[in-house]
This record gives sequence, C-alpha cells and structure tokens, in this order.
Amino acid sequence: MLLLPSWPIASIRTSKSFSSRAGGLLTLFAIWAMLLLSPSVLAQEVDGEDNLPSVAPEDVAPPYEDQLERLSEVLGSLHFLRQICTAEDAEEWRQSMASFLDAEQPSPRRRAKFVALFNRGYEGFSSLYTRCTAQAMEATRRYLKEGRALSEGIVNRYGN
Repeated sequence: MLLLPSWPIASIRTSKSFSSRAGGLLTLFAIWAMLLLSPSVLAQEVDGEDNLPSVAPEDVAPPYEDQLERLSEVLGSLHFLRQICTAEDAEEWRQSMASFLDAEQPSPRRRAKFVALFNRGYEGFSSLYTRCTAQAMEATRRYLKEGRALSEGIVNRYGN
C-alpha cells in the first residue's frame, strides 16, 4: 500500500493566467510517461572465470538515482502546492508518484526513500503555506520547470 499523505484541499482558486501557464503539464506528463517506459539500468550477474558474486538487481540503483530522488521530492511539493491552489490536476501528482513506484518496482529500501522524499516535499511546503499566495504560485512554476528538466534530462541521457 502506498504511504503518501492525503491532506484536504484548500478552497482558494488560481488566476486564469496561472492556469494557462500550467499548460506545460501535458509536456511533463508525456516526458514522465517516457521515463516510466524506459528500461532501468541495472547490474547484471557475472558468470564465468572471475567468480565475482552476483548482485541482485534490486540492490543496485540506476545511475540516475539522484535525479529520481529529487523528482520524488518535486512531485510531493507539487502535490501540496497544487492542492492549496485548488488546481484541477492536484491529485495527478500523487498518482504520478504511485505510477512511478509501480513502474520502477524499487526494493523496499529504495521505495521507502522515494516515499520519504515525496512526503518531505509535501511537508516542506505545508509548513510554509496555509493558503494559495503569489509566492506559492511562483514556487509551483519553478517546481514544474524543475520537474520537466529532471524528466527530460533522464530521458535524454538514459532513455532508448
């Protein structure tokens, strides 16, 4: 079972200009989908004369692990920020995290780390904002941009 926060949505609306700028979400979701469909780079078992021990794939993180960790935190932040600004896509960020975990199938240790980072992103902003403000909307724009850059970077460097 996914252990992500589920806090109530504040009743503050965003401006129309902010909603139109958030149209880049479709791009991020397309990139996110490509990321989820790309194969993970995992260690392979070594057979033969070297007699090196095999490493279980779930014990080896991909070379883009740091980017995945940061993306987990960004998704948690966006989940909170989009909720307090009552954006239509508020729940999609939590769903994206759940889909990421399902697709990645991380080991229990890695899964716990990703969930903790998602929660840290969420809780970090929940301690700063109790309502949608201009600063919260600016933070949302910045995190959308960062999430897009992380996703594109992973896909461009490690995708097929």
